[in-house]
Amino acid sequence: MTSANDPMLRFLGSFRCRPRATDAAIAESEQRLGLKLPKEYVAFLRLCNGGDGVIGDEEYAILWSVEELASLNDRYEVQSYVPGLLIFGSNGGGEAYGFDTRIPNWPIVSVPFVGMEWELAEPIGASFSLCLERLYQTKELSESESMSDHNRESGITASQSRGKEIFEIHPVILGGSPTDPANKVVLNRAEHMQAVVYWNRVIAEIRRQKKEAMKKEPPGK
Repeated sequence: MTSANDPMLRFLGSFRCRPRATDAAIAESEQRLGLKLPKEYVAFLRLCNGGDGVIGDEEYAILWSVEELASLNDRYEVQSYVPGLLIFGSNGGGEAYGFDTRIPNWPIVSVPFVGMEWELAEPIGASFSLCLERLYQTKELSESESMSDHNRESGITASQSRGKEIFEIHPVILGGSPTDPANKVVLNRAEHMQAVVYWNRVIAEIRRQKKEAMKKEPPGK
């Protein structure tokens, strides 16, 4: 059992943890994923099996439970767009957090749910604890929007969005406004998965058509 003095506890703030993961649940998740989870992340799961809340002063995060890892990654069709990414949570406002399993030690990256591809991935930390530390020091993050930012822009209250995802109705990657409150809606997990899968399929087809058009362009154009 993880000690109450575990250093990762200091990053959690008002984060609402689920009861710790059991060894059996961790083993079953690893079997379903076909992957061995990093020891540091496993230690965290034995302390806090996912949850949601604020890390540090204002950085909101949703962390999935170990029981959800395989099913949610599958249902979001992650491997179709970012092969090798294992998503374990999000900022509740459009950015997913995940392990880059293509690289030894599995560094953490953020990637947009809608339009997800490796070209859009941004590094967060070389390890899970460093990821938590960076989220804890959210004021130093210049390129990452927190849930607080999304709430302020949209007029959505924390109680309305807690544990859910704020979603742009018209995706920003397709020209939608990232700041217009009318372009934002709060979705539960099932609704969010449905919307993400739909738009990622649309965007994948747009990208495919653009590549085909480029192939047909005369040389030197």
